Order: sequence, then C-alpha cells, then structure tokens
Amino acid sequence: MKKISLSITALLLSLNLYASLVNDGVAAYNKGNFQKALKLYTKACDSGDTIGCYNLGQMNRGGEGTRQNYKKAVKLYAKACDGGYTDGCYNLAVMYEEGMGIRQDKGTAKELYGKACDDGNNKGCKYYKELNETGVK
Repeated sequence: MKKISLSITALLLSLNLYASLVNDGVAAYNKGNFQKALKLYTKACDSGDTIGCYNLGQMNRGGEGTRQNYKKAVKLYAKACDGGYTDGCYNLAVMYEEGMGIRQDKGTAKELYGKACDDGNNKGCKYYKELNETGVK
C-alpha cells in the first residue's frame, strides 16, 4: 500500500509541475517574453502536458517568438488532441480544412470537429454541422 501511495504522490507532484510550467509560460507570454514562454511550453509539452503542446502550437502557428511553422503547429495540435485537449482537436481540424501545414482534407477536418464537439467545443459543433451540410464525408 505504501508503494501505491508514493506513486500517486509522485504523479500528483509531476502534474502540478506541468501546470506550473504552463502557468509560468502564460505569464511570460502575457509580458511579451516569447522566448521564455516557448521554453516553458516546450518543457511542459515534452513532459506530456497537452495544454503546453497546444500553446506551443499556437506560437508556431502565429510565428510568435519563433518562425511561423504550420507543420510543427499541426504536430503539436495533434499531440494535444491525442491527449484529450479539445482545443487541440479544433485547431487541428482548422489546419486540415484550410490545408495549413498539411494536405487539405475536409473529411479529416469534419472528424476532428466532431471529436471537439463531442468534448463540448461549440465551434467544433458549428463547423462539423457546416461540413456535414455540404456533404463532406
């Protein structure tokens, strides 16, 4: 029982560390310190934090503190989406729908909008419905 308790404690401490990295990254970003934000989000993402991956994707997509890189943004949004972060699914869908950093694929975009919608993302629901009404399979 002691081993399980120690494992749970270690897990909770690591989750708190990731949240701290993301929060510190947001603070740095809001102060205009994009280089620091990039480092913190990268560390969080590399540790498995989906919000860190999403925020890093946002910075790559917008070219903030780094060269604009749609392909990298796609990979980061996919990592966030695969980890269950709804906004990552939504933004990945946008990238597929527009063909930004990846081959345009409205079917995949619709699927990702649907996944975002299922997780409560209202914009995902809206765009899923629009693609569905235009006959996208």
